[in-house]
Amino acid sequence: MLRTVLRAIFWTAVTAAFIPAGFSAAPDGAFARETRELIIATDALDNSRGLTRQAGQQTREFCNEQSEACAVGQQLASFSSLVVGVVSDRAQTWAADQRDQAPLAPGALPQDAPAQSLDALLADVTRETSDLR
Repeated sequence: MLRTVLRAIFWTAVTAAFIPAGFSAAPDGAFARETRELIIATDALDNSRGLTRQAGQQTREFCNEQSEACAVGQQLASFSSLVVGVVSDRAQTWAADQRDQAPLAPGALPQDAPAQSLDALLADVTRETSDLR
C-alpha cells in the first residue's frame, strides 16, 4: 500500500514537472462543456462521494491496525509536499530563465563567448597543456 502511494507521488511529481506553466482548459471551452454535460448526465458526483467515504473508512481501519505505518505515511506525505514545492520552484525559475534568454541561431556562439578561430583555440589548448608537463 505504501509502495503504491510512493509511486503515485513520484509519478505525479514527474508529470507535473513537464506540464507547461499556465496549462489549463478555457472555462467556456469545448472540453469544459463536455465535461460538465458528462457530470450532469451521470451520477459521477454521487459515485465519487461514495468512493471517498469508503476509502476514508478503509484508511481509518488501516491506521487503527497499523498506527506506525500511518505515522510514517504522514511524514512521507509532508516530506513529499516539501520536495514537490522545491521542484516546482526550481522548474519555474528554470522556465523563467529560458524565457528570458534570447534564442540563438543553430551553431551560433553566445554573445559573451570569445570570437576565436579553431586554430587559435587549438594553439591555446596546446600551450596550456604543455605548461602542465
